[in-house]
Amino acid sequence: MTFSSHRGLGLENGKELHMDIEGLLEMDRRIQSIKKSVIDLRNRGQQIEAVRRNADRILASIRMLELNVSDLIPVLERSD
Repeated sequence: MTFSSHRGLGLENGKELHMDIEGLLEMDRRIQSIKKSVIDLRNRGQQIEAVRRNADRILASIRMLELNVSDLIPVLERSD
């Protein structure tokens, strides 16, 4: 699958994304696994403010990964 440059993907001008849908699905599985672990950590450390705040920061970064990878999957599946 080739996906032409798109600002939302963080690709530089003129570059293309070469990745099959299976590669993206594997990345999505890993992102979701990390997210699940961080949510569990946040829940277990809810009484410790530093744990809660840092887990929230990690979850914000994970959300960016979801926007860059996970949310791209339906777009690529439609273009096949």
